[in-house]
Amino acid sequence: MSNEIKVVYGDVGEALADLKTATEAFAHSPIPSLTEGLDCAKKLNELFRKLSELEKTYQRLLANNEKASRQAMESFKKVDQSVASFMK
Repeated sequence: MSNEIKVVYGDVGEALADLKTATEAFAHSPIPSLTEGLDCAKKLNELFRKLSELEKTYQRLLANNEKASRQAMESFKKVDQSVASFMK
């Protein structure tokens, strides 16, 4: 059994590019505004507002994860290159 970890950087890069594209295309739903004075309408308006905040937070989280993953991949590449040049 080998302890070697093989990273296919091209595949990882493509997956991260897809994630970035999907994150940027993440559409926020327009918040409907119910103008009725009923308690139900007020509660729905508050739920819509919270859902919108949640969507924005999720989009930021995805963008941060994509960026961190890309940075990790670049670090792996540098270490691989250093080890390979040391072994020559």
